[in-house]
Amino acid sequence: MSRVDQYLSSIGIDILEKYLENFNRERYYDYCINGGVYLFNPKKLNKVTNYILHLIETYEEIKNTLNEQGFFIQNLISAALSVSDLNIKILEDKWNWLAPDINLEWELYCGPMHANIYHFTGTNDSKNSIATFDRWK
Repeated sequence: MSRVDQYLSSIGIDILEKYLENFNRERYYDYCINGGVYLFNPKKLNKVTNYILHLIETYEEIKNTLNEQGFFIQNLISAALSVSDLNIKILEDKWNWLAPDINLEWELYCGPMHANIYHFTGTNDSKNSIATFDRWK
């Protein structure tokens, strides 16, 4: 999975370096997260949200990349967070449990569910599986 993460987080990195003030690759990779679940105070995130909107509305290259590369939105959010002054806590992997308690077509099954955030994504049938999932905690 680390090779997949590296590939996905690198989508549009040259654009992020070009347009985000104080962008730093090392800090970006530290804060680069999959856009599964965010817990935040809206008032604190307002400045970052406005910055992202400004980037999209100001730079045609960013807007075009968003339309062409689906994963770029996650990278843009991570990059904006990495250059912000917010205190960000990234939870342990157990909180982002992919396709909980379901053994699907990819090799994503991580064993029995033990976290409290359920993340149904990443496989062809994951959206359908939520309708029949019966092991909620």
